[in-house]
Amino acid sequence: MASLKLHMQQNHEVELETRELQFDNMAGFMAWKKEEETTTRSYYVLHNGIVNSPTTQYHYYYCNRSGFYKGKGKGIRNLKCQQSAKIDGTCLSHIVADECIKTGAVTATYVTTHTGHSMDLCHLPIPVEIKVQIATQLKQGVSVTHIMDNIRDMSLMKSVTRQHLLVRQDVNNMRRSLNLKNVHKHSNDHTSTSLWVSELRSSEDYDPILAYKPQGEFVEDIDDISKE
Repeated sequence: MASLKLHMQQNHEVELETRELQFDNMAGFMAWKKEEETTTRSYYVLHNGIVNSPTTQYHYYYCNRSGFYKGKGKGIRNLKCQQSAKIDGTCLSHIVADECIKTGAVTATYVTTHTGHSMDLCHLPIPVEIKVQIATQLKQGVSVTHIMDNIRDMSLMKSVTRQHLLVRQDVNNMRRSLNLKNVHKHSNDHTSTSLWVSELRSSEDYDPILAYKPQGEFVEDIDDISKE
């Protein structure tokens, strides 16, 4: 990386902006990293794990666009329409976080300048919290159509982020990875959830449902939630 930075500066006159940042601990650094990625439409991944020395742990985060595309499978299917996130090269933007083993304090060196690509939302990963939210809805039997409608409604109320670019295939992929092919029991989400709960409670081996209150009904075991 150092030799590439020097080459770009000397031969291509690329000016690299670098920032030095201080954090009390790794949690503070990770919170800043997440906010920075959201603001700049970027994403940094840990490269080759953590490097240890007697006094410091070194965390190397590289731009997720760096690297070369490696096809999976036999090449029969076409590459998705937005193409691979990898640019078949190296983006110079990266973060090196030095964590003091004794105090936990973190010193981060952040090269903010991206090279070799544009800042496209479509090449960012879907946020983990959004995946959890969608997985929860899928397990409850909510239809893919209803999930997509909710995401589109959210995009009208706030600035567009990666989650708002979800397509139906993304949600179907999550459902397939969770092995939830038969969760959706009815076109009506309320009915689908009720049918799914009934199916789980009828199992002879194990009833995983601790409590369930359908909308518009009173349940004796749950008396602190309104009928609606």
